Amino acid sequence: MTDDLRPFAAVVGLVEPGARLTGLWTFPGGLSAEMTVLEVDRANAGHRRLVVRRVRHGQAKWRSLSLADEHRLLLALRARGLPTPTPLLFDDSGAIFDHPYAVFDYVDGAPLVTTDDPVGTGRSFATQLAAVHGVAISEGGWPALPSRTAQISRKLAEEPEVLDAGMGEGFLRDFLRTRWPPPDPGRTVLLHGDFWAGNLLWRGNDIVAVIDWEEAATGDPLTDVATTRLDLLWAFGPPAMAAFTDRYLSVTAADPTRLPLWDLAAALRPAGAFSAWVADWAAFGRPDMNAPTMRAQHRWFTDQALRTLHESE
Repeated sequence: MTDDLRPFAAVVGLVEPGARLTGLWTFPGGLSAEMTVLEVDRANAGHRRLVVRRVRHGQAKWRSLSLADEHRLLLALRARGLPTPTPLLFDDSGAIFDHPYAVFDYVDGAPLVTTDDPVGTGRSFATQLAAVHGVAISEGGWPALPSRTAQISRKLAEEPEVLDAGMGEGFLRDFLRTRWPPPDPGRTVLLHGDFWAGNLLWRGNDIVAVIDWEEAATGDPLTDVATTRLDLLWAFGPPAMAAFTDRYLSVTAADPTRLPLWDLAAALRPAGAFSAWVADWAAFGRPDMNAPTMRAQHRWFTDQALRTLHESE
C-alpha cells in the first residue's frame, strides 16, 4: 500500500475494524473542504462506501462552524429526520491526519447540475428548504450557531484591501450599509447557509441528502432563499428561480418584503472569490457556466433587487 493511502486505511480501521480499503476518489468542487470517498470491503458483510471530510489548509475562513460543530449539528439533524449524511466519526487527535477530519456514511446520490424541468426543479428546492427551516431549534442538542445578520454586519464593517469591481462590490457594500440590518423577520430559523445545487444529492427525482453544513447559522429564512435564488438563476435560469421563490413563499407564507435586501447580501457573497465559484461549476461538468455569463446574470440579479427596493420606497 502506498503512503498516501495509509491514512485512509487507518480511518477504515477505526470505522470498520477488519475491513479493507480497496480504492478511493475525491468529490469535485468545495471551497473549504475536501471530501474523499473510500471504497471498503467488509469481507462477509459486503461492500461499503465512507466519506472523509477534511478542511482544506488555509480555508477555514469560509466556514461558520468548526468541523467538530458541523459533525454535532449533523447528529442533531439526523435525529430529527432531516435527510443528511450519517455522521460516523470525528477525530482531532492528530494521530492519522495533522488536522481534524470527520467520517460520514456515503449517500447514493448525485448533485443535479442540469435539468429539463427548471420549474419542477425550483419547486423541489423550495420544498426541501422549507423543511430545513421547519426544524425546531429551540430544543437542546445543538452546537452554538452564529447569527447570519451579525455575520454580514461584520463583513460590511471590514473593508477588504481590494474590492471586486467586476461584482460591483464597492457599490453593494455602500448600499447595504445604508439599509442594514433588515427589518426583524419575526421568526428565526436554522439556516443551511449554502443551499445550492452542489449541496443537494438526488436519486432519480428525489432529494436524498442535504450536505455541507459548514455555513449553518440562525436568522431570517429569507437569507437562505436569496442565496438559493442566485444559484438557481446561474444554474437553471429565471424560470427555476421564480418557481423556487413562488413555491417557498406559498408553503411558508413568508413575507417577501425583506427579500430584495437579502438578495443584495447574497450578491455580495462571491466577491473576492468569483473565479473559485466559476471553477466549481466547471468541476461539476458545466463549462457553459463561464465568468462572462455568470457576471451578466449577477448584474441582472442585483438590478432586479434594486428595482424592487426603489419601487417600494
